Amino acid sequence: MAQVWRDGRRQANLARVLAGTDVLQLDEATARKVGEVLKVNRSDDIVDAHIALMTGPKDVVLTSDDIGIKALLRARRVRATVVHV
Repeated sequence: MAQVWRDGRRQANLARVLAGTDVLQLDEATARKVGEVLKVNRSDDIVDAHIALMTGPKDVVLTSDDIGIKALLRARRVRATVVHV
């Protein structure tokens, strides 16, 4: 949500999509795992790494960075559906 939410008054469609999603907090233990995922992938996008870390095999990820998310999921050996939006 942090990468896309800017002005709720102008993002009605996004608000509808987010109503059907899980929003997960980044706690200390998860932040450490995110850092490890970033190291393995030589990446620096914390939000994408957090999404990839929280994604399960039957989940659907909506993203404008489908290449980055797919690479992170491959590294975790997770076969989720990634949809470019």
